[in-house]
Amino acid sequence: MPRTHRRAVAVRTSIRTHIEPLETRRLLCSLHTPVDNPIELRPDLVGARASAVADPADIVWTNRGTATAAGAGDTDLFGARFGTSAPLARAVVDAVIVAFERMVGSFNYSSAGVTYSMSLSMGAAGGGFGASAGISTTFGGKPKSGTVTMGAGSNTANANDDNGWFLDPTPFESSEFLGNIVNAFSGDAQAGSPAAGRGDFYTVVAAEMTHCMGMSSFNPPGWAPRVTNTNIPDTAEGGGVGTFYVFNGPSIKHLLTSNNGGAGGSARATAVHGAGPNVAVNFNGDTYFGAQDHGNAIYEFSRRYNVNKVFSLMYKDAFDYATVHPDKYGTFYSVLNQTTKLVTVRGGTGTNNDTISITRSGNTVSVSVDPTVDVAGTGELPGAGNLPAWVTEYDISQISSITIDGGAGNDTITIAADIGVPISINGGTGTDTITVTEASAAAPVTLINSTGNDTVNVNIDDIGVAEVRFSSTMTLGALNIGNGGFANMLANGSRVLVTNSISVNGSGKLDLNNNDMIVDYTGASALPLVQQLIQVARTGGAWVGAGITSSSARNASPANTTLGVIEATDFKSVYGAAATFDGQTIDDSAVLVKYIYYGDVDFSGVVDFDDYSRVDAGFSGNTTGWFNGDVDLNGVVDFDDYSLIDQAFNTQIVALRPVQAAKPLALKLPRGSKLV
Repeated sequence: MPRTHRRAVAVRTSIRTHIEPLETRRLLCSLHTPVDNPIELRPDLVGARASAVADPADIVWTNRGTATAAGAGDTDLFGARFGTSAPLARAVVDAVIVAFERMVGSFNYSSAGVTYSMSLSMGAAGGGFGASAGISTTFGGKPKSGTVTMGAGSNTANANDDNGWFLDPTPFESSEFLGNIVNAFSGDAQAGSPAAGRGDFYTVVAAEMTHCMGMSSFNPPGWAPRVTNTNIPDTAEGGGVGTFYVFNGPSIKHLLTSNNGGAGGSARATAVHGAGPNVAVNFNGDTYFGAQDHGNAIYEFSRRYNVNKVFSLMYKDAFDYATVHPDKYGTFYSVLNQTTKLVTVRGGTGTNNDTISITRSGNTVSVSVDPTVDVAGTGELPGAGNLPAWVTEYDISQISSITIDGGAGNDTITIAADIGVPISINGGTGTDTITVTEASAAAPVTLINSTGNDTVNVNIDDIGVAEVRFSSTMTLGALNIGNGGFANMLANGSRVLVTNSISVNGSGKLDLNNNDMIVDYTGASALPLVQQLIQVARTGGAWVGAGITSSSARNASPANTTLGVIEATDFKSVYGAAATFDGQTIDDSAVLVKYIYYGDVDFSGVVDFDDYSRVDAGFSGNTTGWFNGDVDLNGVVDFDDYSLIDQAFNTQIVALRPVQAAKPLALKLPRGSKLV
């Protein structure tokens, strides 16, 4: 019977898609079409692993039909149940078969050229959203063929629709399930997804093929020695019906159950399903947990279960399959949208200190996600513990862009190669460390503002070049730019870069364009460092040096703009102790950098009488610094400063991001003239 509770759902970060509420859990093995006592085709080869032949796994859907209506060619009854939607449903089955072929790698049968034969058909009209399956024959003790009967859904009036199933039009990816991450191989549909509120045909086909590949009430000879009855009632998803079993092999320990059909189901004589989550089972010195996966007896609408690592390891240990970890082809931490070619990379659920890295070798792009807190029961460990990173590989031709959402927690995100496609990163909440060691202008890494004080490192290995772009106002804990590194705050005129510290080494550059910056330092003032970085980058007005630069100033015509830099205390001496800068609250230990006209020493947005008064006082008092009129930052107020100020005064057109209500531009008169 279906479970009556709903699973908790939450939105993890502001940019994540909203999650569709889940339906109640539903039966998987509900059609009760058992296939008992499969025929052993080669009993003489049972256990003959030494003679295994590593042919690539080949699963043949023997009764696959072609028709889109009942009758000739509808050998699988898909035409009768789905009409013109039958090709779409068959394509989903094809994708599941490929997923299992990839995971199995090779059945390692004892003879060459042996294939696995599968008969998969639709059941009676209106048969619901469950299914049943079993092993038909074995070959040397290994499953050789199987039978699956799929529920026909809700039997809608439209003979050509999906009967309430979600028939995925792109079944080789899971972009319709970008809501809550249940675990690496289980994810929920986001709000608005066509999968929301529907039973996923892919999930149920995968669940039944799990039996056909070896987990069966038949208890195949390779499987039986690995499973042990704990005699502890299944209270995870069985409602006390059936008992927990443990699988114990050289590669994995995992919790199973003899429950078939959930709380209202029956108990089989051996392990026939993966156990559900959240119940600790102590047995022989280990604490086991189950998980939500394609081996369970029940499932939810709005959720997908992909072929997972747990079963690849159990099949390997039980049947000597040459299995491949399925995360190579995708997880819910790394999801490809085949239509847009966007790869969405996400961190673990909740507050999780993820380690995320993206690398490239040749044409292979590798995405690695390693949550600090792994979901119990989803890897080789019997229960909770630290699992290896989940690593997915893509050919570069498959992708056109990558988006990374770290979520909550203190994440470590690394782009360790010029990937060749644009990448955007949102660290989410928490204090993250984001390191980009190679990225080109043609395929830049763009950072989206997050709520944590992240540390951003750009090419700090000083090898090659790397570019990071800021596309919005940013608040950082630190910005470190190495030799060959380039941080670019894209021109906008209304953005501000806020950081607690900054370092720029070698040929590294920070380009503020026409934006501003706050260095909210602790301890000794950062003003001398920031002044030096601007002065070196300015190169006499050419703006071609390393340091803190401005492409907007370099390209200005006339060349009347620059980057001004003052202490927050000087700024407040003009505008008051409660003054804000670009809408940002500032304390007394901050350095302010503003894209500005030469000579606008008080940061008002225009050059006016007040500025000339300060410059004159600086000249007479032999003081220095932007606030006193040293607008070229060469350490002295002199003729060059006055020349720059006069040019800006006479060519300014509009106020540049005024601190308060814009002052009217002063009447332009030659120096020394008077109004009469």
